[in-house]
Amino acid sequence: MDGDHDIETTAKVQEAVLAAVYKACSDNGVYLEGSLLKPSMTVPGVDCKDRATPEKVAEMTIQTLERTVPASVPGVTFLSGGLAEEDASIFLNTMNSGANAKGTRKGPWSLTFSFSRAMQSSCLKQYAGKPDNIPAAQACLAARAQANSEANLGSYVPGSQPSDQESLYVKDYVY
Repeated sequence: MDGDHDIETTAKVQEAVLAAVYKACSDNGVYLEGSLLKPSMTVPGVDCKDRATPEKVAEMTIQTLERTVPASVPGVTFLSGGLAEEDASIFLNTMNSGANAKGTRKGPWSLTFSFSRAMQSSCLKQYAGKPDNIPAAQACLAARAQANSEANLGSYVPGSQPSDQESLYVKDYVY
């Protein structure tokens, strides 16, 4: 997410990386049916002046996957990659609902979530290290889990679950 690049640049780089990954998997006899892919969604750089709509993110993410990920890979489990909680849910929902710019949901894989920050942020803020806040923090976690479960099915209604809409982007974050 670092940078001012547009979504098309992100897609081009992701395609090159994923193509190389799956070439190496093929060269080394990796059993793809037993694997999952955990990429970020295809989004513009955080400093890009042109923000992408959920429909554009869905379209570009699916296009990138279609161009690079073999059909034998059973699933794609997206990381939230610094996206705000609600944005991560909306983008996943748009991919799974067919509401992307092309109006279709293509690709043979299951598209689901493997979010960390976008599941925990509002919960941890609610908890604030105080035992008395545990029930409220648990309710926050349940709400985010519900939102992402619905997004996984393509049935999430944006704003129907409480979320922290603050960006979870961390500049120069290293895994």
